[in-house]
Formats: sequence, C-alpha cells, structure tokens
Amino acid sequence: MLDWRSLPVRLAATVALIGAAVNAVTTIVYAVTLQFLEGSFTTVGYYSDPTMPTAPLVDVTAVGNVFTGELAPLMWIGVILVGAVVPLIAALLEKRSGATPAADGTAVASRAELWMAVAVIAAVIGAICMRVVFYELGASVFMLY
Repeated sequence: MLDWRSLPVRLAATVALIGAAVNAVTTIVYAVTLQFLEGSFTTVGYYSDPTMPTAPLVDVTAVGNVFTGELAPLMWIGVILVGAVVPLIAALLEKRSGATPAADGTAVASRAELWMAVAVIAAVIGAICMRVVFYELGASVFMLY
C-alpha cells in the first residue's frame, strides 16, 4: 500500500529524474549542434589582438571544435559527463533508493538525499563548465564584431 507521507519524496525524485533526463538530452543536442555549425563560422586564421601587442598570434578556429579542439576535455568531462550524465545517474539512484516514512509521520533521511545533493552539485559544476565553453567560443570570434 502506498503511504501518503512518502508522496512528496517520490514526487521530488520523479521531478529530479525528468529534469536530469531533459538536461542530458539538451546538453548533448547542444554539443552536436555546435559541432555541425562549426563550419558556418568565418575562417579568419591567425589573429593578433591590437589591444595586446605582446600577446602571441591566436588561431581562432582551433577553439571552435568542441569535440576534438581545445575545448574538448572541458566539453566532454565537465559539461557532458559531470553536468549531464552524473545528475541523470544520481537521479536514477535517488528514485531507486527512496525514503521510508517513520512511525511518527516524518520521512527518514536515506540515500535519496545523498543522491539529490550529488545531482545538484554535478549539475552546477556542469553549468559552470558550459559557461566557460560559451565564453571561450565567444572569445574566439570577438574580433569579428
């Protein structure tokens, strides 16, 4: 029999699982879209920034490839693995572990809370890594504006 006291915990686990799945799908779609759009950027080759004359020449096209370029480790490990896959696995484990209601009507802390924390922390780390990827991709074409 389903206990009404465990419903909020089950609902939170279901919402976390759905959110993690949507996050994983949209992150991977974003990475694939970036890869397909790489050829649409104007190729400018090497560029010397006139505001920083002592800085070496930079190949602005080297950053654009998020799968094999300079941003590949950050994209694969930080955004896709830590930011998308880990929260999805943590949400699945959270959904499996659940919480059991205590005799006094309160939910007993269980491994579900641990997995919720892991999912949130991993999603935040992935979001920060994605912002760095955004910045690096934008910095590679800033001279075109």
